[in-house]
Amino acid sequence: MQEKSLDYLLESGTKRVPKVLWMPLGLANLKALPTTFKYEFAERPHLWAWAGDIGGKPERAEMMRALDEHASAAQIIERGVLRPFRGYAGRPGGSSAAMNVWEYSMLMRRTKFVPAPAGVSAEQFRIWEAFEAGCIPIVLAKHTAPGQVLYPLKFLGFEVVLLESWGDLPDKLLWLAEEVSHNPQVHARKQQHNSRLWARVKGAVASRIAQSVCEDGRPAAIE
Repeated sequence: MQEKSLDYLLESGTKRVPKVLWMPLGLANLKALPTTFKYEFAERPHLWAWAGDIGGKPERAEMMRALDEHASAAQIIERGVLRPFRGYAGRPGGSSAAMNVWEYSMLMRRTKFVPAPAGVSAEQFRIWEAFEAGCIPIVLAKHTAPGQVLYPLKFLGFEVVLLESWGDLPDKLLWLAEEVSHNPQVHARKQQHNSRLWARVKGAVASRIAQSVCEDGRPAAIE
C-alpha cells in the first residue's frame, strides 16, 4: 500500500457525499484472545466458516441455497462451519442460536477463509474482523468496483477471494481446498500481507482522527 492511497481515501472519502471521510466499519463481535490461541494460517482446522443472520438478506439466502443444492454439499460443509440464524445477534435479545462473542472469536482465529455475503450493506463488521483474525474474506467482485462500498479493499491492495455470484461459492471452496493442499504457502503469504496492511490502515486511521481532534498537540478549540 502506498501512503498516498490511504491519504486519498481518508481525505476525499466518497465523492458522492462531500466532507465524509472513509474509514473501515471496524470490529463488533471479535474479542482479543491470549496469544496461546493464535494459529498460523496453515494450522487452522477450518477451511471456511460463516455465522450470521439470514433473514431478509438476498445475498445470504443465495449463498445458503447454493451450498444446500450443490452435489458436494456434504463434503463442503464438513470442511467448514456454517451457523445461520434469524435475528440480529449483535443486540441484546438476538437469536438464541447465535454464537457468543468468545465462541465466534475463537472460530474466526481457527478459520482460513470467510465468505461475506451482504447484509444491510456489502460492507460489514465480518470483513474487518476477518483481517483482524487473520482470515481471508470472500466477497463479490461487483462490490469492489470503483465507486462501490468495498472499493477500498481493491484500492488499498487487500488480498481477497472474488466471486461473480454467491452461486459460485461451493465450487470456489472446493478449489480453495485443493489449492491450500497443494500450495499452502500461497494463501499464507496473502494472509500475512493482509495482516500487515490492516495494521497500517488502523494506524493511519487512528492518526488521522487524532489530527482532526487535536491541533499542535493540544485539544482543538471548539467554536
